[in-house]
Amino acid sequence: MAMDKYFVDSVRYPAAELAAGNEDIIRVTFNVSDKGVAQNPTLTPLFGSSPAFNEEVKRLISDMAVWTPATDKKGKPAESYYYSATVRFILPDSLIEKFPLAQDTTVLSSAEVMPQFRGGEGNFQTYLMWFVRYPQMEKEQGRDGTVYIYFEVAPSGKIENVKCQKGVPGAPGLAKEGIRVISGMPRWTPGMVGGKVVRVGMTVPIRFLLQ
Repeated sequence: MAMDKYFVDSVRYPAAELAAGNEDIIRVTFNVSDKGVAQNPTLTPLFGSSPAFNEEVKRLISDMAVWTPATDKKGKPAESYYYSATVRFILPDSLIEKFPLAQDTTVLSSAEVMPQFRGGEGNFQTYLMWFVRYPQMEKEQGRDGTVYIYFEVAPSGKIENVKCQKGVPGAPGLAKEGIRVISGMPRWTPGMVGGKVVRVGMTVPIRFLLQ
């Protein structure tokens, strides 16, 4: 939790990417030396490769406070591997909604051009893989199943009005986690009808399987 807070508090949105309206989520893995120094970051961007975003993530790793290093069987400091985190570069609502894109608040169930997670279904599944966390209570109780989460893609692409359409009986944590993950999605490419952006309601399944 402290590491996640560090990234949220310390990230600097590159000015050129902010001006261009670009977003990304980057998964970074790194190791910690026997002196507690975070090093050797490997970056996996969700949406694409931006030098500015990449350099900012590398800076965050370089500026990270010294860790308490791992120890070997003899109690001596040792290098440890494969810590991972995600760094989000998501535009603030004040910029997304600076100019109203549509006055009609009608929610459509379909559109000529349906909304899409940036990069398509493959990127959406990667997003779920990165961010869905199995609720501890349901895991301990052996609860699994699929929850169906409803949300609306606003004309701005922002995700709004998220709720559980169908949950798993006796497993409220699964629905809660589904709502959390969908609510935290970056903007989608909005739906369109007649060349105009529209608001579209959608439902997606999120499957929780015990290994």
